[in-house]
Amino acid sequence: MENIKISIIMPVYNVEKYLRKCFDSVLASTLKEIEIIAVDDGSKDSSGMIIDEYAAKDSRIIPVHKENGGYGKAINTGLNIARGEYVAILETDDWVNPTTYELLYSKAKYYNANCLKGNFNYCPEKDVYNKHKFIATLPLEKPFTLKEHPEILLIAPSIWSAIYKREFLKENNIKLTEKVTPYEDFPFACEVYSKIDKIILIDEPVYNYRCEQNQGSSTIRSDRKLFKIIDQINNTLEITESIGSLPYIKEAVFKHIYNCISLFVGNAADDLKQELFDEFSKIFNSDYAAKLKFTYFNKAEKQAVKYLKADNFKAFFMQKGRLTFLQTIFSIKNQELHKVITLLGIRIKFKRRNNPISVMTNNTILLKSDSDARKICEFQV
Repeated sequence: MENIKISIIMPVYNVEKYLRKCFDSVLASTLKEIEIIAVDDGSKDSSGMIIDEYAAKDSRIIPVHKENGGYGKAINTGLNIARGEYVAILETDDWVNPTTYELLYSKAKYYNANCLKGNFNYCPEKDVYNKHKFIATLPLEKPFTLKEHPEILLIAPSIWSAIYKREFLKENNIKLTEKVTPYEDFPFACEVYSKIDKIILIDEPVYNYRCEQNQGSSTIRSDRKLFKIIDQINNTLEITESIGSLPYIKEAVFKHIYNCISLFVGNAADDLKQELFDEFSKIFNSDYAAKLKFTYFNKAEKQAVKYLKADNFKAFFMQKGRLTFLQTIFSIKNQELHKVITLLGIRIKFKRRNNPISVMTNNTILLKSDSDARKICEFQV
């Protein structure tokens, strides 16, 4: 096919349960000028056969079978053979809407954007769609740069709800890390946003992110797999350092790391909690953290960081607990036209005088405005 508008890369590994739904969703796309690169990363179930079955029915599907090398390597394999004007990533236990790629492509062309990112739904169970909420200070359908709004690094990377101009990725040699660690998409997002001339967000959910209870990270882990997040954080810091990241990028990255701590340490078995906490403490005491001003931390969080740097496990979580309790009884949230103050369960709405895009508020409170599904979905190992 000539004039391929989007190359859709599907990394496949042992997803026979979900793969047909994923294929059916992308083949129903109203944008017909697509190619679908399905990379079988050494699956041990029937995923490879399902790929070949669908490829025999539709010539737009390019089947690739390779030895297991991990998520990043599978996507990079697809990037190396992609021919489309733009590329997209579709994780094969998820699914898209019929209009997803037509909408993303038309918007990207309208804004002449190297990257255009849509919103997405959390889907914790059958027929349940919980829309992800962007931080209120992020502009929608209005170009901005990372310097103007570094808080984009505080939201879930969700690199699969975006499309990227292939030539932009190629010229800047941007690929996913091939180190087999969790959360490979965060370094990729950091590098894209650091090198791009403008970022465009649209609020319409274009992607459905499956996060069933038994797939989430809420289960207590007695193995050491959770420790892989430390490898990925260090990898992210190496990448941001290598691209000459500016102070505002480091500030946002470290707030993102801080937001990981409670979840990952909380999910570790009791005999591993202290050790994992020690690893986070080392990160905040490393050279990467030198000269940080903790711009995106409120006063209580800055105190928690002091306990973290002192490797004081008990004091840190006591401080975090106090902060969480305070946020349950009092919070301030910015909506497009109103400021909402919640006090002891009573919501009071005020008309806002300021432009919501230019107001920087407490990011922690804004980040906690998502549905409970976020707690299940956002970080998986």
